[in-house]
Amino acid sequence: MRIYFFAVISWLFFIFPNVILAEEQVPHTSQVPQTQSEITLSFSSVVKKSSPAVVNIYAKCKVQGMEPILADPFFGGLFGPFFGVLPAERVQNALGSGVIVRADGLVITNHHIVENASEIRLVLHDGREVEAKVIVDDAKTDLALLKIQDQKGPFPYLELRSVDTLEVGDLVLAIGNPFGLGQSVTSGIISALARTHVGEGCYRYYIQTDAAINRGNSGGALVSLDGKLVGVNTFILSASKGSQGLGFAIPADLIRQVISVADQGGKVVRPWLGVKHAPIPQEVADALGMTRAQGTQIVAVLKDSPAEKAGLQVGDIVTHIDARVIEDEQAFVFRVGTKNVGDKIHLRIHRKGKQMELDVALTAPADVPPRKLTILKGQHPLNDITICNINPAVVAELSVPVTDSEGVVVFSVEKESAIGLMQGDILLNINGKQIASVSDVQEALKIPLQAWQFTIKRGNQKCKFNVRR
Repeated sequence: MRIYFFAVISWLFFIFPNVILAEEQVPHTSQVPQTQSEITLSFSSVVKKSSPAVVNIYAKCKVQGMEPILADPFFGGLFGPFFGVLPAERVQNALGSGVIVRADGLVITNHHIVENASEIRLVLHDGREVEAKVIVDDAKTDLALLKIQDQKGPFPYLELRSVDTLEVGDLVLAIGNPFGLGQSVTSGIISALARTHVGEGCYRYYIQTDAAINRGNSGGALVSLDGKLVGVNTFILSASKGSQGLGFAIPADLIRQVISVADQGGKVVRPWLGVKHAPIPQEVADALGMTRAQGTQIVAVLKDSPAEKAGLQVGDIVTHIDARVIEDEQAFVFRVGTKNVGDKIHLRIHRKGKQMELDVALTAPADVPPRKLTILKGQHPLNDITICNINPAVVAELSVPVTDSEGVVVFSVEKESAIGLMQGDILLNINGKQIASVSDVQEALKIPLQAWQFTIKRGNQKCKFNVRR
């Protein structure tokens, strides 16, 4: 048998001389890298391009309230009798990062870093320490735009890259000043896009990354591997207040809109659509044959608004803006918020089972009727509260969830309110009298009383307060 086997093999090699065993057919070559470029996988070229545009920010901010030790029940009682009235305002140092976004020295950072700042100093990549001034401060996006003072450019800066060009899994770098240690770089990937159910404020549409972000990274750069700014690192989700792979950045699309505000004089005026919208009930999505409740439903359209003029109606479901999918109502707010006054948007909607498309020309919200800002004074529970008439401009400024001119709005509260009123609350009724204007409030408060009853609207909830003097 063994002689027969070798005879067959010999015969095969005689017939097919070029046939050899597969493992012998492939020559063995070394897979060990031979050059420095093959040995090193490095982000150094991206860092060298990007890091000169990232700055460290040190701000002195005025904050309300006493020092933490004096707020303690024991120490506060101990010091209070000896020191009399404690100061309501103190100075606190804030630490953060920023990114130069234009050669003339425009720097983007977070609003919460420079809020109420009396002094802002930047440390540039080359070690220079310079002063900066806030030229746009936008609490709704948590963004602020600074301008470097008394220094000539051009400065190194980063170009912006839209969130729509990114994909989950893309590599990114986070550059900032964690814990005040100086500029540091961490790497990671984009873990998710369009995170709309985290954070606070009006424009919740975040890029999620697992690049390590810590205290001091706020306002710093989230950079793609082509060296462009895709977002500003803003906050983390962590029980330990340290990085645990859940960092969030504001997309560069909103940064671009803030820069355009600076070019138009620094006053934030957002485009106005004139609608109230809400999540889509699952039963409505099922009736329309949608696999999931995607988009946002129009529940009110303001009279003479751009939406009304374009033909948008109550019940319409907006699924796309400019061919971009609207995942939910926060995505709708983001897409409109990244536009400018005068822009047109293209809507794709569902209406009574049919798909339609509409073009809407965005305008500035009308400041009509006149707001008539009024500080209330007198022996009543609304003393020192500023109120005004409701109009589209006020609704846009305060994010008041109203669609008509019912009541008047609390514009600001300088001191603690006797009935706990907050900015944005709507006064609907005082002692049984319906309120439609500032004049109605003034009239209702003329007569001094021992007991007062107020009906207010906060968000979508109505509540009553009874106050006795």
